[in-house]
Amino acid sequence: MKLHLTLLSISFFGYSSYAQEQWAAAKGAILFDGYDPVAFFDSQVVKGLDAYSTYHEGRRILFSSQENEKKFEEDKEKYFPAYGGWCAIAMVDGTFVVPDYTLYKIQDDQLLFFSVRAFFNGLTAWNKDAMSNKVKADRNYLGIFK
Repeated sequence: MKLHLTLLSISFFGYSSYAQEQWAAAKGAILFDGYDPVAFFDSQVVKGLDAYSTYHEGRRILFSSQENEKKFEEDKEKYFPAYGGWCAIAMVDGTFVVPDYTLYKIQDDQLLFFSVRAFFNGLTAWNKDAMSNKVKADRNYLGIFK
């Protein structure tokens, strides 16, 4: 029974081993499905434009305006999403799931993304114990990449 649940969770949530990329996109790809990470801090879900972009660790980030690009360049740590853009609730278990970049939360001045699958909403699950989930996800991510 336990094996069946494990296999079900692997197929349902997506599983990645610890030999994982730190960022939720391959080198040369556009991060965050093209969404402007700075805009989320203004409660906007906006795709970036090719005209306003920068590179981070070999991955491209798009912005919706020159102002947002400048804000990011001035304070990358503030605007770069937690967990390399991976789903925050999955990181609680130390797994890597590409999120729905329109489902997000700003917590402790950090941008968090969440996944949605069938009958599961990552943001709803996270909010059941947001403080504890943040501690666990931080510990798991830092334990893997720091």
